[in-house]
Amino acid sequence: MNNFSRQKSIGDRSTPQCKQILANHWKINANQILTADEWQDKQLACDLVIPIGVIDNKDEIHVAQRTRIAANFLDNPEYRIQFTIRSYHRNGKTELAKILDGKADYILYGWENEDRTVTPWILGDLNIFREVWPKIKDSVLNKSNGPYDNKFIAVPFHLLPLEFFTAHQGHEDPINENPNQWERLRYL
Repeated sequence: MNNFSRQKSIGDRSTPQCKQILANHWKINANQILTADEWQDKQLACDLVIPIGVIDNKDEIHVAQRTRIAANFLDNPEYRIQFTIRSYHRNGKTELAKILDGKADYILYGWENEDRTVTPWILGDLNIFREVWPKIKDSVLNKSNGPYDNKFIAVPFHLLPLEFFTAHQGHEDPINENPNQWERLRYL
């Protein structure tokens, strides 16, 4: 199994739950949501695809699905108010580069529990992310992922406008956890 396949299989464990989250949000059947093929994943930064016309005759919708281990969420309060995107990898274009190039429409970012349920989670509008990126890029946190020769950015929720958060669920509300942090966003 090559590295892409290995990484993909880890992320795919929560795909059924993520499809159901999206189906509930858009009020469609989860069976209408397709799993992206390898080309779509590598080129379009998407893991889930909603075909043309399934939602109000809209174009195909590409969703980047990112699930993390819930134990990390509980162990580190910092992780509760941010999401991460790979910003460097020696083997090609990263998720951040593809997203900034206009690939993927939404990001579903959640925490997978031992029972494979995904909660908490956020659904973010990547068009809003791309719009505010020039204003926030110097404020994101740059991190390294140990010996794996890749880097990522951590985007604190307070840097993003409320419109980014299309939907969310979990034991902590990413928007209302600290309402004062959102006040300044009105002036970006």
